[in-house]
Amino acid sequence: FCERHPTGDNCLDCVERHPFQLDDEIRALVDDYRDDFQAELELATVVTAPSKALVDVIVRHHPNIDGRIRVLSHASIEDPPPKTAKAARQRDPKSPIRLVYWGALQPMKGVHLALEALLSLRERDAFSIDIWGTFDGQDPAWETRLRDLVDKLPAKLRGAFRPTDLPADSYDVAIFPSICLESWSFTVDEAWARGLPVIVPDRGAPAERLQGAGTTFAAESVDGLRLVLVEILKSRRCLETWRRAIRPPAPFWNHVQSWDLLYRDALATGPRTAQLDPRRAMHRAATLARSLSVRDKDSLHQRGRVQQEVDRAAHLDRELETRSVVIRAKDQVLDEFNRSLLSLAESVGTRDT
Repeated sequence: FCERHPTGDNCLDCVERHPFQLDDEIRALVDDYRDDFQAELELATVVTAPSKALVDVIVRHHPNIDGRIRVLSHASIEDPPPKTAKAARQRDPKSPIRLVYWGALQPMKGVHLALEALLSLRERDAFSIDIWGTFDGQDPAWETRLRDLVDKLPAKLRGAFRPTDLPADSYDVAIFPSICLESWSFTVDEAWARGLPVIVPDRGAPAERLQGAGTTFAAESVDGLRLVLVEILKSRRCLETWRRAIRPPAPFWNHVQSWDLLYRDALATGPRTAQLDPRRAMHRAATLARSLSVRDKDSLHQRGRVQQEVDRAAHLDRELETRSVVIRAKDQVLDEFNRSLLSLAESVGTRDT
C-alpha cells in the first residue's frame, strides 16, 4: 500500500492519465476520488477489514472512520497441517535447513532479500532454498539480478507450480519477505496448512497473525533477515517450537456465521443516509464540468489545427498541380527541341552524302 496521504500534489507523479489531461485536472480528480471514498466509508453501515494492519492504514488516510471498522479475518480453505509432517522432518540435524518461497516473482514480493541475506552468511551452505513461481517479464534487470543470486547459492528456481507441487515434508520453513504492506497473505495460510512455520516482515498482517507460528525480521532489511537466519542456525529447535504453534484453521462455517451476524446488524441499523452530503455531488459535477470545458476548448483548438493542416495540404496540392503544368509545358518544349535536333542531324547527313 502507498503510504502517502492521498492528495493531488502527493499523487501527481504516479497517477495514470490520458495524454490530454493536464496537472490541474489530475490534482482535482485525485482530491475528488479521496473525498468520494471517504464519503462511501461514512455512508457504509458496516465496514470490515481482514486485519488490524489494514485498519491502521485506512484510518491513517481516513481518520473519520476510526472506531467503525470491524476486523473480520478471511476464511481459510486450506486443510489442517498433515499429521505426518513432524515425523518426516526428523532427520540429520547437520543437514541443510530447507527454506522455500512461492508466489509472484517480482521486486515488491522481496524474494531477493532472502537471497541477499543468505549470500551474506559465512554458513550459507547450511541452508538451501527453493523458489516457486514465474517472472512476469515487467522488470528484466531484476530478473537478471535474481538469477545471478541463485547461481551463487544452494538455491533453485522451480518455475510454475500447482498447490500439489509443494509437498508438506520437503521443507523446514517458508519465507515470504514481502516489501508490500500485506493486508492478509494467503501464502501464510498455505504454509501453515503444510505444517510450515513462516518468516515474514515485522509489518502488515502476516506479523500480526503469527502468534508464535514463525518469526519476523525488520521489513526490507537484508541484515535483519540475516540475523534471523543466524538465530535459526544457533538453535534449530526454534523451528519445532514455531511448528508446534501452528493452529488449525477455523472452520469455514464460523466465517459464514460471522458474516451472517454482520448482515443482520446492517439490516437492523439501516442506511446512514444522514451522512449523505448533497454538496459532494454538486462539487463532483462541477469538477467534471470543468474537465469537459477544458476538453471542449482543447478539442476546438485541435480541430482548428486540423483544419489548418487540411488547408495547407490543399494549398500544396494546388501548388503541385501548377508545377506539374509547368513541367509538362517544359517537357513539350524539350520534345520539340529534340525533334528539331534530329531533323537537323538528318539534314546534315544528307548534305554530307
